[in-house]
Amino acid sequence: MEIRIAGDAAALAELNQLLYLEDAGTHDPFTDIEAALADAMNYFTGFLDDESTTAFLAVENGSVAGYLAGRFYAKSLRRKVSTAELESIYVRPEFRNRQVGALLVDSFFRWAVERGAGRAAVNAYFANESARRFYERFGFAPKNVTLDMAL
Repeated sequence: MEIRIAGDAAALAELNQLLYLEDAGTHDPFTDIEAALADAMNYFTGFLDDESTTAFLAVENGSVAGYLAGRFYAKSLRRKVSTAELESIYVRPEFRNRQVGALLVDSFFRWAVERGAGRAAVNAYFANESARRFYERFGFAPKNVTLDMAL
């Protein structure tokens, strides 16, 4: 498995669309999936042009197995430490349980450390227990809880 810096917005958009269908489509009935799918290409075109972002592709024998997208936030007046946020990650089902996600996360951590990040963060749906377990294996721990209700 090869992990490389992504430069192709179309490949990222395709994988991100699969993530939205599987994750938000299952765990958040209020996400506008159609709008997210339509905006993916536009989002990743701008994302790749931003110096504070990175994206990695996992490739095996010419097939894209997965991706990870992340962003760096410098220290600020309100935040004492710089933070790297893992914005999204997706591994195609046929490549799961083969350490693809771990390779992507390790690449992200190296990128974050090179930029001087003191913390890493990620958001996951509470109902997505497998994602929470995955992130916890890397040392992520719950920090915030969003409470939601109908009006």
